[in-house]
Amino acid sequence: MIKKFFFIIVTVAFSFFVPLAIFEFYLTQNQKYPDYKKYTYDIDNIRYKSNDNPDNYFDNDHVKKIIFLGDSFTEGNVCAGEKKDFVNLLKLHYKKKIDLEIFNFGVFGRGPLNYLHIYNHFQTHGTNLKKLIVVLNYNDIALNISDCKTLRVLNRLEVYSKRIELCEKRIETKSDRYSGTLIKTIDNFLEKTLTWMFIRNKLYNIFPSLRKYYGSSIFEELYKDKQSVEFVTYIDLLKKLKNETKKDGVDINFIYFPEINYLNDDNPKFWKTINQEAEKVGIKIHDSWEYFMEHKDSTDMRWSHIDYHPNCKAHKIMANYFIKYNLVEK
Repeated sequence: MIKKFFFIIVTVAFSFFVPLAIFEFYLTQNQKYPDYKKYTYDIDNIRYKSNDNPDNYFDNDHVKKIIFLGDSFTEGNVCAGEKKDFVNLLKLHYKKKIDLEIFNFGVFGRGPLNYLHIYNHFQTHGTNLKKLIVVLNYNDIALNISDCKTLRVLNRLEVYSKRIELCEKRIETKSDRYSGTLIKTIDNFLEKTLTWMFIRNKLYNIFPSLRKYYGSSIFEELYKDKQSVEFVTYIDLLKKLKNETKKDGVDINFIYFPEINYLNDDNPKFWKTINQEAEKVGIKIHDSWEYFMEHKDSTDMRWSHIDYHPNCKAHKIMANYFIKYNLVEK
């Protein structure tokens, strides 16, 4: 009787775990992308990793320069290994212009606070910067722990006490948009497996109400609340970037890159609130949404089942958007 019971347990366990192991292996292969070299540099004890070598920027004083800033999409995550990311595609397009050199200093997981920090560094220590191109993304509105550490460093940035208090609390408690709920704590443990990440994404699509326990819906709430610390900070940072570049005689373009995992007409487009408020203070944000909707080949153009980074077709669309509207030279 004991042997029979043990045999049943083993059989059930084998039937359950083997398919999961096979699916885990499939997801591992599905999300792989070519590796590429990243260059590490420190500014005020904050570490950044970018696609381009900062030394090349400082060593070349004989050409006009353009800097791209943004998060992992701009950095070229998933596509930079084969130089199919949109910045490398633009470099290829403009390579015959010998008086123009493009540098990509996009950094994984960063936002407008870091863009200001990085710009100040390269403008202060380099020469011949002609234009700054800042690629904004849906997640940029949130102040995470990394943003807050940068805020500490930027002493000369005009900030409100509420922002400082909010950031100090997040640094002290180590709680940001990715933590703070029991479900998310459990999720943090389970997402060590790709299979759970795949299941979670499907659950969020079927039951959108679950997103609030994970923290994803916080972006939507922040875009809705124009008085939130994050919303006000976002607009102020865009103004600060524009004012800094104007003072330095550097042209600036802001471009919004859409979430490519939901390219549907019924997308609520919460980010447009930022665009509208920015326009009220004289800041133009070029929104690539309509262009993507015209040229997409799918409603979901992410890299894999669990990696939400844009695939290389999305990067090509973005490069063509820049070229069509002359956003590099204009």
